[in-house]
Amino acid sequence: MNDTTGIMRAPLALDAAPLVPTLSRAVEAAIDELPANVRETLRDSVARSIPANTLLAWVKDAAYLEAWCRATYGIEMPLPSPPAMILTFLAHHLYDAAKAQADPEYGMPAAVADRLILAGKLRVRAPHAPATVWRRLSTWNRLHGYRGLPTPFDAPGVRETIREATHNSGHIPARKSRKPIGRDELLAMLGACRRDTTLRGARDAALLAMMWASGGRRRSEPTAILVGHVVSRPPIVDAETGQAEPVLEITLPKVKGKENFAVYLRGDPARLLLTWLMLAGIERDKASPVFRSLDRRGLAVDSPKPLSAVAVAKIVKRRLAEAGLPPEDYSAHGIRSGFVTAGSRDGIALSELMQMTGHKTMAVAARYYDAGRIEAGRGCGLGARLDDDDG
Repeated sequence: MNDTTGIMRAPLALDAAPLVPTLSRAVEAAIDELPANVRETLRDSVARSIPANTLLAWVKDAAYLEAWCRATYGIEMPLPSPPAMILTFLAHHLYDAAKAQADPEYGMPAAVADRLILAGKLRVRAPHAPATVWRRLSTWNRLHGYRGLPTPFDAPGVRETIREATHNSGHIPARKSRKPIGRDELLAMLGACRRDTTLRGARDAALLAMMWASGGRRRSEPTAILVGHVVSRPPIVDAETGQAEPVLEITLPKVKGKENFAVYLRGDPARLLLTWLMLAGIERDKASPVFRSLDRRGLAVDSPKPLSAVAVAKIVKRRLAEAGLPPEDYSAHGIRSGFVTAGSRDGIALSELMQMTGHKTMAVAARYYDAGRIEAGRGCGLGARLDDDDG
């Protein structure tokens, strides 16, 4: 074990009552791994109306921090934590992978990594992404703040060291989806849905079209939509066809960083959603989940449950495969990146796209937007044809 000099060995003595029963089963299961002081802190956070998905992320981060502390020092995570523990965590997670292969004590010591792997908290001994380290350190800091404890992050040099270490890590972040799901991919997936003549085909078509056309929704966002959240608006006449297009306004209860975020569907996506509601017989059931479970034959069931985020991800993968696209190249997040990329290539202003996606900062949305504009731009096309016509 590493030297524990200066580390408070006894955790805070706090009540160990469970979190309120409104938490998801995933949160309740994860919370059992934590010591009493951390459970109490997370219980307090519920009273602050923290979204369930955010809380679940904090719980998982806190569980990892607790496991790392035990693996490194052999103790429960102390609150308040000493600055040396914060910096040790930083050194264990941001380091030169090549040096670590030659020296088992460099970076995260091999013994610490083995304990974390055995505890199911680590897959391999390797540097972590700076964003992951930042998130876990933020959770650590938050645990202090909610308890009214002095934060070790204010100690001299701690924040500066974290900033420099994460900035100079050399980590190249991977995209959540290797390829965006653009308009062509979406049409192919909808074709696969049309070939499925069960209710599942209608549901999946409505789901995929709604996620893409309403701004590239995250996979968790459709899961909380109830029929009462879908409202018809006056039709809009299409400038090209002269035909009246149906318009739907959908209030999304679950959107990252926003409450009751309104999105809109027009034309074919709206038709697909209305068709699904009609075929499922739920267009008048305001309290029913829009995207609901079906039985194995694709038929309606009594007391259906709303689809989970995991189920949405599986639907995306299945329809990709049925459309002849390699599922390993895409993920559900590709719907989000695909929408912004398509809008970029069509010359739609980033600010207008952000009104639909709900991105809070231009920096994040611009990662997709700029890539789309560059790929389709004249500059990238300068070298598109290199054949020598004179040769």
